[in-house]
Amino acid sequence: KLTTLAIATSLLAACGGGGSSSSTPAAPTISGLAVDGPLAGATVTFTECNNATTTTKSDGTFTFPQGCTSSPVTVTGGIDTATDLPFTGEIKAPARTATEQNTIVVSPITTLIQASIAAGATPAEATQQIATALGLADKDLLSIDPMKDQEVYAKTVAVQQMVEQIQAVVTSLGGSTTQADLNTVAFSALQAALSAPTSDNNLTSTATITAAISATVEAVKEDLPAETAANLANV
Repeated sequence: KLTTLAIATSLLAACGGGGSSSSTPAAPTISGLAVDGPLAGATVTFTECNNATTTTKSDGTFTFPQGCTSSPVTVTGGIDTATDLPFTGEIKAPARTATEQNTIVVSPITTLIQASIAAGATPAEATQQIATALGLADKDLLSIDPMKDQEVYAKTVAVQQMVEQIQAVVTSLGGSTTQADLNTVAFSALQAALSAPTSDNNLTSTATITAAISATVEAVKEDLPAETAANLANV
């Protein structure tokens, strides 16, 4: 009996038997790309995943940590490899599900989309609003690599420059608003101006630029010098 049992046990082990086992499918690997130009050495923060962080590679790519694949992201710092200058802004991308795509782009344009979502739009509505305002309605702005599409890249750079110029205008007024907060406010103001229900809401429109600057100034007025804050109409 012992010999029979030993043989049976040996055969069972050789066939991989002897117990039940289950395997959990590996979680999908989600890649990201941080781009104004490609941002090398930038910090990527997964804001709804305990603020876990990672760093972009030299080409701006990064990988989402396991368990963080559905988190919105914020990118700061690093070097803009298109200009070899430090990146001093802050760009964001909304949360995506693992089934939507395997590459997630973070850019000034996706930051506008995130600002629209924060203002109450659904992801689909936000994407459509910004795509229409930028004249890019036929593009998948949440996944397209701006470095591989000249039209999208031109608008990406234009959005970032617009936000930087809005910040420069407001910074010149003095005040105590941090650069990070001012960046968020400027993107939100530009998003609102671009999403306004008018026919003249684009990056070259005087009305859009004026509305974005005015909304930014209004949002930070509590941080401005008292004399300036009391005279916002002229400002």
